[in-house]
Amino acid sequence: MKFGIFYEHQLPRPWAEDSEYRLLQNSLEQIELADRLGYDFAWEVEHHFLEEYSHSSAPEVFLAAASQRTKNIRLGHGIIQLTTNHPARVAERVGLLNTMVFTHLPSNLLLVGVPFMPSFETAASLLLLRHVLSQMDVPTRQAFTMALVAPEERPAASGLTASARALAQAGAPLLTGLLLTSAASPAPFLLAGGIKSVYDLTLFFRFRSRRP
Repeated sequence: MKFGIFYEHQLPRPWAEDSEYRLLQNSLEQIELADRLGYDFAWEVEHHFLEEYSHSSAPEVFLAAASQRTKNIRLGHGIIQLTTNHPARVAERVGLLNTMVFTHLPSNLLLVGVPFMPSFETAASLLLLRHVLSQMDVPTRQAFTMALVAPEERPAASGLTASARALAQAGAPLLTGLLLTSAASPAPFLLAGGIKSVYDLTLFFRFRSRRP
């Protein structure tokens, strides 16, 4: 069994001028003690605009400070909010490839789940949630592709990848129409989500050792 601690940095009122400073200093001292006691993990979450509940808008800064005070305990990001962080900023923090795969893969799994929802409302909600995530990989994918090729090859690489996507999108409606000839078939959702998931995983395992 492993043990860890988790921080959200609650800070109830009333506040003094140095309340946040003391909160962070106390947390760092606790992590130092946890490290000496043999705790395995320390997690820090990210929240915004939640006064009192969580004063933790930049967890990577706090974790960086904790890394300078500890030796063995593992430090982890609880979450990174994709709704309040630009994809480019997330990419700077966790890497282009991870950002591409781990924002796109959940959207594919949501797509696969759409035909299995018990009602139109839940299916529509799942599809809308999928659309929130589905394009977050676009800027990081473009940046990753451009970083892998020589500067003089970037226009050609950009045109080739854009053309391939356009051709695939052009043929998709025809294939979907054929698959829907059988009433209420889940095949288009399963096929689309499955192909995209295979693409994401192949991309991750093929390029995870590459550094652009």
